[in-house]
Amino acid sequence: MAETETPRTSLERAGPPVEVKASDRRRHPRYAVTRPCKLIHRDSRRFVLAGTYDLSAGGAKLLVESPRPFLPGDKVDVAIGWGGEIVLARQRMVGARVVRAEAGFDGRQRIALEFDSAQSVGAAAA
Repeated sequence: MAETETPRTSLERAGPPVEVKASDRRRHPRYAVTRPCKLIHRDSRRFVLAGTYDLSAGGAKLLVESPRPFLPGDKVDVAIGWGGEIVLARQRMVGARVVRAEAGFDGRQRIALEFDSAQSVGAAAA
């Protein structure tokens, strides 16, 4: 990398951003990124496996492997396996809250998360 180049984030290495509509009010570009992750519901301490399908510096959309639904407003901790890890360390988890939840199918549910801090994505997807 040349000295004048800035380092690229994990998300930038994922490819071009997902196209968004003009009416979309997102603050951060979104990327179609498929990565494994783990999710812990803060109140119940329930652990579930999930996978990303849309990721930005401000949040993520996940397909959750759980028949028990998450609800908007639920607080969670999430770690995203950027490098293909099988085990994701607890100290890599970042805070988030569920902002949308779609009805589950086949024991899975689609949820949208907003990270507690936009900088959290660097830790979650490192």
